[in-house]
Amino acid sequence: MKNLLRWVAFTVAIASAQAALLAHIDTTLGRVTVELQYDTAPQNVSNFILLSQGQRARIDFLTGAVTTDPLYVGETFFRTANNSFAKFAQTGSGTGSNTGNTGYTLKDEFSPTTRHTGYTLSMANSGPNTNAGQVFLTGNISIPAYDDVHTIIGLVPDSASRAVIDAIIAAGDNGSSITAVTIERTDPAAQAFDETAQNLPEVVKASGTLQVERNVATDFLLSPLENVGSVVSAFRSTDLATWSRVTSRHVGIGTALASPVLPGVNLDDASANRAFYNLAVARHPGAVGPSHFRNRTLTAEFSTSTQIFTFNADGTAGSLEVILKSDGTSIPGTFTLFDLASSAHACTLILPTSLGIQSNFWPQQVPYVPRLRCGWNTADSTSVTGTHISEFFDNYAPASQSWQANGSGTCSSTR
Repeated sequence: MKNLLRWVAFTVAIASAQAALLAHIDTTLGRVTVELQYDTAPQNVSNFILLSQGQRARIDFLTGAVTTDPLYVGETFFRTANNSFAKFAQTGSGTGSNTGNTGYTLKDEFSPTTRHTGYTLSMANSGPNTNAGQVFLTGNISIPAYDDVHTIIGLVPDSASRAVIDAIIAAGDNGSSITAVTIERTDPAAQAFDETAQNLPEVVKASGTLQVERNVATDFLLSPLENVGSVVSAFRSTDLATWSRVTSRHVGIGTALASPVLPGVNLDDASANRAFYNLAVARHPGAVGPSHFRNRTLTAEFSTSTQIFTFNADGTAGSLEVILKSDGTSIPGTFTLFDLASSAHACTLILPTSLGIQSNFWPQQVPYVPRLRCGWNTADSTSVTGTHISEFFDNYAPASQSWQANGSGTCSSTR
């Protein structure tokens, strides 16, 4: 009797360990079965499920139209790496290149229980809190640099699926593609998980009125007005064959006493004989990202210093103070805002400064051009807080011009 009870307990334990919410990704090189981590990354897992099944509206970045076509079916693994530092295969852009997107973004969902120790399905991004539709499979290598940088949405434990991933990576860029994605629920917990109830952003066609003043401007007057968290995207064509995005406007968080609204967007100068437009709105519940830094102070923490950017009234330049944590030394400087791209939960700033850094390879001072990728998580009446990844552009040697990692840490902005 004791042996029977032990056998039953062992059988139940095995069944429980195998119970899961599964994604079967069929490719031209075989099937990959992924155990989706809906308990640690519920929003990103839900996003993947709904996109794969054609149950979620998104923007088609080839035309700008709102679509519910399944995203991953027919997509190639357009970007791969196969070396001692990284082994992965990336897909899900909707364009067959790295430029595709869904028109909305999701926040990161990190967990200490899921690490990039090999054979994961993870979210690709362009900085903190910029998840969308692109994903990548990792191969037989640990990549600790991806931990708490890329959200893990699935694990691949079985050897047959791992062999397929190895083959996809070995095939190289565009060497394989996805033919189908099916979802299987093998236990009550997975069956109870509701991917439609995870407070995801919604994408809809923009409504309003097109107002044209020939050779002056083409404006789209939104009705209703868009509020904090909305991102309006407009695509333009002159022949209905080739489309390009002409604008993207984000309604960012305001001061404690103001809630910004967007009444309309300017599309172009209306100089063409004809033009066609596709406009869409992505609305992000709970968004806290700012869309500008006018009269704001941005503080970025690093392991060795605190950098404080104080913006002027029009948000285009300001003063910089670098405080060394070793001895409290304050180094003054200035900066100019070269570029700002904002979204519901994140922003990327390029801030050329008057300071320089000492390169390990070049004894001279080289221009310090920081790119801050900030992900915003929370806000109160006075500030917005989150995390950042920082890079600098080494343009001392033209042959090797590129962005180089410079550190990461917490960040905050006055509201």
